[in-house]
Amino acid sequence: AHAGKYLEGLAAFLCHLPAPVEQWLRERNLHTEAYSVAGDEFIVMVRSATQPIDKQTLDAFAVEVQKALALDTRLASFISFDDPVFIMEYDEWTDEDRAAHKRDPASLQERLRLSRSKLPERFTPSVSSGSATFLEALREALSPDTEEAHTLEELGVKPLRLMIARADTHLKEDKRIFREQEFMVGKSDNFF
Repeated sequence: AHAGKYLEGLAAFLCHLPAPVEQWLRERNLHTEAYSVAGDEFIVMVRSATQPIDKQTLDAFAVEVQKALALDTRLASFISFDDPVFIMEYDEWTDEDRAAHKRDPASLQERLRLSRSKLPERFTPSVSSGSATFLEALREALSPDTEEAHTLEELGVKPLRLMIARADTHLKEDKRIFREQEFMVGKSDNFF
């Protein structure tokens, strides 16, 4: 239920971006459209009527969205780190430990408190991101190094799928970098 509410909140967030992100977009003459692809995946199309958009701009947009997500108290409220079941799961309590806690919660209150202290003060909303321009995706798909040979006609009718596939290839590396940066949040005043 919490995950469902979080995803609903995330969809609303992406459809109605916070003012600082909207300002960032306006300064660059960009606008966005958000789409749901699967139950837990979203695509945000970034468009411009005045200039081509490069990958660096898309990546910078992703950083702006990450910053705004991290500060969003509404999304943070959907996940609580004070639920004993979550705390035990996070700290890898055994089934025997959980049963003992269920029988006599007071006897394991100190251990539960210590387990809770290993978690952050609050949930910080975040998403994994990957970005791709249409030309980058097309170039990759037409590359002689790809497993399947395609014609431009075959690829041109599916530009959105091309960009999703290319963005997915960036996702793993972008996720690793974000997690390293997220880990540094507690050790620095700078988010990025």
